[in-house]
Amino acid sequence: MTESDAQDLARINVDRPFEVLYWAHQLGVEEAELKEALALVGDRVHEVRNFLKYDRRHEVKATL
Repeated sequence: MTESDAQDLARINVDRPFEVLYWAHQLGVEEAELKEALALVGDRVHEVRNFLKYDRRHEVKATL
């Protein structure tokens, strides 16, 4: 395996359905919610995780 073939563990590759499913499970969200987050903040796992955490807190506060 070459360096260019190695998976970048800091990013979610939206062209690989198994990665989307894996990260949706890991982050505790539905696939559609993950794809929406990816469209808004990009493919970096750290940014997606932070966005989903903020988004959830925001939704909870809005319903109180």
